[in-house]
Amino acid sequence: MPPERFSVTSSPPVSLTTEPDRFSDQAWELLLASQDVARRWRHGAMDVEHLLLTLLRDRRCANWIEPLPLDVDRLLDRLEGFCADQPEGRGNTLYIGDALEDLLEAADRRRDAWGSRLIDVPHLLLALLDDRRIAAGLLAEEGLSEDLLLRQWRPGGAVPAATADLPPPAGRVVPASTAAPRPGMARPAPVPAGAGLPGRASELAGGAASGPVRDRPRAAAGPAAEPPLRLELEEEGDG
Repeated sequence: MPPERFSVTSSPPVSLTTEPDRFSDQAWELLLASQDVARRWRHGAMDVEHLLLTLLRDRRCANWIEPLPLDVDRLLDRLEGFCADQPEGRGNTLYIGDALEDLLEAADRRRDAWGSRLIDVPHLLLALLDDRRIAAGLLAEEGLSEDLLLRQWRPGGAVPAATADLPPPAGRVVPASTAAPRPGMARPAPVPAGAGLPGRASELAGGAASGPVRDRPRAAAGPAAEPPLRLELEEEGDG
């Protein structure tokens, strides 16, 4: 008689958007504002394009963006064109796009490699350079590279005052993290009405046109909780 076999179902990955304590205040506020941008476009998913739009126009991030060789107006026009091609969402539920999940995980790997405690704006900027949805192509056309960013943030560059830990000097070996796998936190409660950034005129006027669906939302998070900073996102279950 063959041995009995058991069916094992793996748990869905826990979104970093359910762990606000893993982010610096500035990085978490960037996600909150990106959520508002996605809603103004009436999109069903918050994704990389909303994060990059917010990063480029939020004055709180100006100390990171202004020293870079970017044509911000051209980038915003390209991003708004991309947003206009995305489909409108149905209902009031806002999901998290797979590309944004991947970007946040890449930023967290940067954080770990640098030995930083929190995911911060520099980690997000570097992760944007590898995003295959929209950001990497746009930033590469502007001549932005990892080497340029790292030179900007090292001594001699225009390092913003509230900076995250810089990457280790060449030749330094950063020990791998020995922390136990982190448990998922409960899904944060809704953001109060009126939170977020004012949108550009094109967003406020018409919302989004129909277009192809590029990403599937991820699995459902846990019950509501209320951390100091709150992100109103839900993730889709399989059933």
